[in-house]
Amino acid sequence: NRLRAQGALGRSDDVLQTSMALDSAAILDARLGGALALDAKLSGALLRPSLSVRLSSAQLVWDSRITADRLAVQSEIGDPRALAVIWRQGTFDPAAGVGGGDLGARLTVGELRVGPQTLQAIRIDASGSATGHRLSGAARWAGHGFQLGATGGFAAAQWQGVIDSLRADGIFTASLRQDARLVVERDSIRLSDLVLNTEGGALSVRNASWSPAAMNIQGDAKALSLKPLVEWLEREAGTAAGGAGQVSQRPLSSGEPDPRIEAADRLKRLQLDASWALSGPVWDRLDGNVSARLRPEVESGVAATDAILGDNKVDLNFRAGDIDGIAELSIPSLRFSRRYTAPDWTLDGALFFSGRVRGTVCAPELVGALRAEGLGLFNRSLGWRLRDGVIDARFDGKSLTINTLRFASGDGAVTIAGALRLIEPDPGRSEEHTSELQSRQYLVCRLLLEK
Repeated sequence: NRLRAQGALGRSDDVLQTSMALDSAAILDARLGGALALDAKLSGALLRPSLSVRLSSAQLVWDSRITADRLAVQSEIGDPRALAVIWRQGTFDPAAGVGGGDLGARLTVGELRVGPQTLQAIRIDASGSATGHRLSGAARWAGHGFQLGATGGFAAAQWQGVIDSLRADGIFTASLRQDARLVVERDSIRLSDLVLNTEGGALSVRNASWSPAAMNIQGDAKALSLKPLVEWLEREAGTAAGGAGQVSQRPLSSGEPDPRIEAADRLKRLQLDASWALSGPVWDRLDGNVSARLRPEVESGVAATDAILGDNKVDLNFRAGDIDGIAELSIPSLRFSRRYTAPDWTLDGALFFSGRVRGTVCAPELVGALRAEGLGLFNRSLGWRLRDGVIDARFDGKSLTINTLRFASGDGAVTIAGALRLIEPDPGRSEEHTSELQSRQYLVCRLLLEK
């Protein structure tokens, strides 16, 4: 550790320069870890000095949970007393008689890790005063780039501001439609009137708040396009398969329409409508409701029988973390799956589910009837031709009872009945025991299917 100071402070033309190098930042706070370098310059009158600060760290750790790599902070502060009040009281009150003073600051972080999440290329700039300043920021997270702009200031016992620009680019793109309001107090955050334009639709958060004692969020999504999600999944599937990030296409004769391209177009035209109103002390003890509907985009000249999806919806009610609601799935034709199977495989038919969702936020369960009709499974290379397939099955919590799974083939038929039990290995058990449990699970499923 090293500390060096040179100069004087008190008169208007005095300058005091200090530099500090800490091999361990824990000397400042036991929760800090990593080396830290600080250069500061104080100038001006003793009662109202100005402060210039440069701080850097190759890696700084907070409370063993947050790690910042390549951290750098630069700031110019006209009246450090205002920041001292904020640091001590968690807010700044102009009525306290301490001037706001001019300030300018920039924070950059190469990579920030918070638990399993990683943010990259973080930059935050601020200019103005404690009572009124401009903030701008940028970061990358989960394959997206984010940019944000806001104005605000400290007033009374809180920071109040307006978010006037927000943009996300990546798998999904979004931009701010209107100004949103943000209020930050010592132990709470409130956001209201946030509306984002998305591809083909809008996402809004009417109200959201968080404090150590409670959280709340209300909002909706209208006509959100699944096109970005489908394109991303196809790129990932193509990459995982060792290709160039594209789903392979079936060789076709000249002039023949490609059903796989048609299926992709239909999937990309799916839209999501949703609404939610949730509140509670913690996320796994919520009260409220969530509803969502997945539907095809309205297309002129397309018959309803050609829709890739029928009535698909989820309506869930929450009470202290317990779930009770309905779920319905309707897929009139599985032809779209041809896009994601090997060229020799063809799957067709209709699939339906109608039932309820119960259990808890941490352990939801599905109860209801699963049925399929008109199923066909073909493979030219193997000579397989299974037709007239039907499924009559039922989910009951963590098990699936198959009453009938039947395919016709040639002059005969294949029929399967039994139960599939979903056994969850205890995460506290050893790897050897987990492997043994998985083997038993496979044998149980096999024996039941062979009834």
